Amino acid sequence: MGEAAAAVMKIAEKALGEVQESEEILASLEKILEILKSAKEVL
Repeated sequence: MGEAAAAVMKIAEKALGEVQESEEILASLEKILEILKSAKEVL
């Protein structure tokens, strides 16, 4: 039971890390979109 629980925890931590990375990527894309919109207004 202990080993299985540890394995599940590792998988969960990895998944959480990937989710956090995805959120950071999304935030970056949103910033890029905002920059492009303001650049479009200038042009």
